[in-house]
Amino acid sequence: MDIYLASTHPYGPESLLTASDGRPGLGVCFLHKRYLVDPTWSGLEHASWKRWLCDFIGIREQLCLASRSNDSLSDAFKHVIKYRPEKILHVMHHSWRVQGRMIEKSAQLKAEIRNIPADSLCGKPGLPKTCTLQDTYLPYQSLREQAARFMDDSKIFPFLDIDGFGSAGDDTEKWTFLRTAFGVKGDDTAEFLVDILRWTKHHWATNLGGEPVGKARLLKVRDLYLAIATKVFKSGPATEELVS
Repeated sequence: MDIYLASTHPYGPESLLTASDGRPGLGVCFLHKRYLVDPTWSGLEHASWKRWLCDFIGIREQLCLASRSNDSLSDAFKHVIKYRPEKILHVMHHSWRVQGRMIEKSAQLKAEIRNIPADSLCGKPGLPKTCTLQDTYLPYQSLREQAARFMDDSKIFPFLDIDGFGSAGDDTEKWTFLRTAFGVKGDDTAEFLVDILRWTKHHWATNLGGEPVGKARLLKVRDLYLAIATKVFKSGPATEELVS
């Protein structure tokens, strides 16, 4: 059984696992505050008392992403996925420095995280359940502009909803673990343009309801095909299968 340190951190276990706003909590154990009083004996010259409790006793400071056996996601993280989905990405980032290496070594854990439904991750309830984390894109401004250029409604494209991403002072590189570990994309490639085409077709099929496509939409698709052809020509045979 995991025992956690209580804290007010917004992505810490107490904030995420305590019942609030009509959402249920998860029954986990928090270390009693009397054990957090620094001992009077010396011998902790190189570590604080809290640090010693975490490093040598195994008290948990962060929410555990994986179970104790490391063969599945933890009940705590599953609770976040179900009841706090808007927190998932920030919880992963908050925990990654300590837990990331262990996650990356497990094909099972990576597969479970890759297959988290993307609707809540992107703030788009209308996304199909077949769209998962591995199908999403980091919301770089350049990619958003490309999507807006070619799409009738670029809001349907699966860009991750990350507060403050790309704003002044924000280090977007801290999110690269989503790309290296879980297949999230972030480059302006032929694949990105083909995905724009796929999501355009999905939007038309589910939203037009027999309405004529119209000249303006067709011109955008024509320009998109030309852009895809240009990317494929520049990239060579490696990308030809995307449009074959």
